[in-house]
Amino acid sequence: MIDNRAHKVIGSELCASHAMRTGRYEAVCGHLVAPAPLVDADGAPCARCVQLDPTPAAVSPRRRRRGLRRLLPA
Repeated sequence: MIDNRAHKVIGSELCASHAMRTGRYEAVCGHLVAPAPLVDADGAPCARCVQLDPTPAAVSPRRRRRGLRRLLPA
């Protein structure tokens, strides 16, 4: 959240006991990150995380807004 970058965190780090105590997780690049609220979009991908782990990030499905279009006039 602070650097406006989307860092990659591996699954084993999410289960690490030190991370559970502190609430901060070590990203692939070494940056310590805290979970951010899901109300804000991810920032640009961290270049160092992408370089160290080139697997594509999971893409969340887009929300459908079809219902609002039917209810609200254009």
